Amino acid sequence: MRGAPVIALVVLALAATVAWTPSANARIEPGAPKTPSVGLGSGEIEGDSWYASVRRERAAVEEAPGGRNRPCVGVRTAALSRDAISVACGFARPLTPSGSPLWATSSEPNEAGTETAMTAVVIVFAPLIAYFKAARSDGTVETINLKRLTADQAKKAGLNRLRYAAFATAGLWCVTRLESFNRAGERLWRSGDVRRKFCASEW
Repeated sequence: MRGAPVIALVVLALAATVAWTPSANARIEPGAPKTPSVGLGSGEIEGDSWYASVRRERAAVEEAPGGRNRPCVGVRTAALSRDAISVACGFARPLTPSGSPLWATSSEPNEAGTETAMTAVVIVFAPLIAYFKAARSDGTVETINLKRLTADQAKKAGLNRLRYAAFATAGLWCVTRLESFNRAGERLWRSGDVRRKFCASEW
């Protein structure tokens, strides 16, 4: 029997995760109709499963300037005794090529509860971004090519054809810096270096 889902709200990249209760979900975007979501990826690592999705921010008017660049992303992980959900919205800040992406992460502990067994990540960028680089805490730099929302996905979600990555990794996914690039290899955005390693979804 699964326990009650653990839900977290993540506002911006490299921001802290704030825990909240399921009842708080209705207060995130009060008075706005629900918007449809589309799946971005799913999978399983040693019995732990994950699923990532995106939708338009409820308060964003599709026809308004920037409205189709205002997503909310979510990722859910599940194990035998625990579910975890993480949601991120830009709160009226549309994605731009020179701005930060929007991301959410969720993780599952090992059976003993002593360390992270799996971390799932979903990250969304403006349409002009082709790939991003993540400086890992061990000194390596990972280059991740971005996928693009299909025309059908974008239409259903009421979004532009945003770029995204959705993946999971065994253990923690720890980074110290993110940088995004267009197809020509021009760097359009760089996060500030964090003073300590940031491990996605430190449960």
